[in-house]
Amino acid sequence: AIYWTAATGAQLSPNGPIRSAWASQGWESGPLGYPTTGVFSTVGGGNAQSFQGGRIDWSPTGGTRITNVAR
Repeated sequence: AIYWTAATGAQLSPNGPIRSAWASQGWESGPLGYPTTGVFSTVGGGNAQSFQGGRIDWSPTGGTRITNVAR
């Protein structure tokens, strides 16, 4: 799915563990808000995506981790 706002632009949110974690937080109505980046690679073979209110990281060894920050 592609999400767009004037503040964040168009951002891709592909199916997978990061999108599932975002859904569990209430999608764009939850504390994370809208995505501000697409999914990007991280050290150790993981992925992450940044949001207005935080970030979701996924790694094969650590699973999914949600970091919320104040909006």
